[in-house]
Amino acid sequence: MPLPDRLLPDALACLRRIADMAPGPAKEELAGLRRRHPGVRMRLVWERDAPGGSYHYDLLVTTAGGTVSLAFAPDRALPWPLRGSHHTSEQVLLRVNGMEVTMEHAVAVLDVLWTDPSLAARLVDASLVEQELALDPVELPAAELQQALDAFRRARGLLTVEATREWMAERGLDHGRLEEVVAAEAAVARLRARVAGDRVEEVFAASPGDYDRLSVLALRYPDPAAAREGPYGSPARDPARTRSPWPPGRPSSTEREARCGSRTEVTSAPGPPPPGRATCWGRPGTSRP
Repeated sequence: MPLPDRLLPDALACLRRIADMAPGPAKEELAGLRRRHPGVRMRLVWERDAPGGSYHYDLLVTTAGGTVSLAFAPDRALPWPLRGSHHTSEQVLLRVNGMEVTMEHAVAVLDVLWTDPSLAARLVDASLVEQELALDPVELPAAELQQALDAFRRARGLLTVEATREWMAERGLDHGRLEEVVAAEAAVARLRARVAGDRVEEVFAASPGDYDRLSVLALRYPDPAAAREGPYGSPARDPARTRSPWPPGRPSSTEREARCGSRTEVTSAPGPPPPGRATCWGRPGTSRP
């Protein structure tokens, strides 16, 4: 499909307007350009110049056989040799008692996490979702954003203003950033509904066995007698615990293994298991897609 004749002048005018803007207002300007050219897939990318702190924007327009990149560089823009340079402090992830922990050090310390394939898959999935939302964004009305914010707080038990402020302070968020986080989650939910539509029930009905799950809890004790007793004694001493589907005792380490078709997910609670025999209990269930 050929690009509209008015797209180039409209795009350059948009790039001129956003030259001094932060990404938030710049994306609002892009929304206006999308409304004028609804059949064109376009996205805005940017980088921030470290010395001056200004933003440089590129508009990527998808066309037949490739992508067109448009940019506008003001006369006061950073020279090309310096563009993309980074300040050394950008590599600092956190400071502990004045000692800097760099991103490279943090990745080395957390190297064990990268052995879990689900982590890499989640990063890739999140990137793909962000790309799709950048090409076809979801706009939330103010009322819907407020509903999403209320649901976000309820899901995390933030039922008072004080609890919400404390939660935000622990994560270094202000109210504006909190709204961005909530809007992003709501946009992903809308995207999921837009992509899946009414096909969820159809897919589940076609092959319900693919989503069967078996949750397994492994309790490790030094000997069978300790396994029967547990750290709190006989289960008969605690009637509330006799209603639990799990055996008595509080293990120092548990493993839950869930199998969905050919996929296997294993998660472990922190703490090494004590030596001894293992007792496994299973509870079947079904996970909907």
